Amino acid sequence: MRKIFIQEPDSEIWEKWIRDCQEETKKLIEIIAEGKKPIISNLYKRKEIKQIYFASKDAPFYGRCAYCETPIADTQSIDIEHFRPKAGIKDENGNVVNLKDSQGFETNIPHHGYYWLAYDWRNLLPSCEKCNRPKSTIFPVIGNYAQSVGEEVNERPLLINPISNLDEDNPENHLAVDSQGVMYSLNGSARGEMCLKIFKLNERDQLAQERRTQQRSTQLLIIELQNAFKDLGNPKNSEKQAYKTLINCCQKLTDIFEGKHSYTMASVCVLRENGFSIEWFQKKCEIFQNLLSKLDG
Repeated sequence: MRKIFIQEPDSEIWEKWIRDCQEETKKLIEIIAEGKKPIISNLYKRKEIKQIYFASKDAPFYGRCAYCETPIADTQSIDIEHFRPKAGIKDENGNVVNLKDSQGFETNIPHHGYYWLAYDWRNLLPSCEKCNRPKSTIFPVIGNYAQSVGEEVNERPLLINPISNLDEDNPENHLAVDSQGVMYSLNGSARGEMCLKIFKLNERDQLAQERRTQQRSTQLLIIELQNAFKDLGNPKNSEKQAYKTLINCCQKLTDIFEGKHSYTMASVCVLRENGFSIEWFQKKCEIFQNLLSKLDG
């Protein structure tokens, strides 16, 4: 799981979809107000939106599951998952969550789910089947559940939405990956523990293996970077080639921080353990490019 930086698309297709979603959301709210059962359509996963936004191999999701970061082979295999369930809620133990009355007492009426967020793009994430199926309508929180529009801002969810822009929701504050590719809760984070449990992030052998593979690739890039620095100080080697190698390494390592490679968190943990940051690579890349341009000039 990685923090995913979202820039809302600027296109006519997207804007039309947003308008349609807003209209359908308004209808859902009216239906609930009338005491009727809401019917949620497939509008939230409209084909062209799914292809250009959720399933694209480009940013923001790079064709990967937002939770386990596994590449998803094709568009048809991608589930569009509701972070906050659209219809009905269960707690972390699989028990149905019921509504509470105006006095705060639990009723026998099942929670409707976050129907008002059913078409909200900020509540939608691409997910693989192995993450989506066990999660389903499970959504544990600390304290009370939101029951109507807007109340969700006061919730304290135990799962992490990786596209949230809140620092408290940054997965790096709750999860990390050890040298064996095993993901663990950072500093005993309850939210980290819950993500591990619900998405089964350590219960699939191939996940740890893939994380280890990415870590080894990152370590090799670090060695390549270190060797390029040594070459730069060796009069027997080409200064121009050393700068080109340094630039290439810095760009590749910047790409890791930006999430362009699978299993980002595993690689980022390696980089941070070695004292690197995205800002360091970006600054060095700029410096080396300027020095190279002077040599070319």
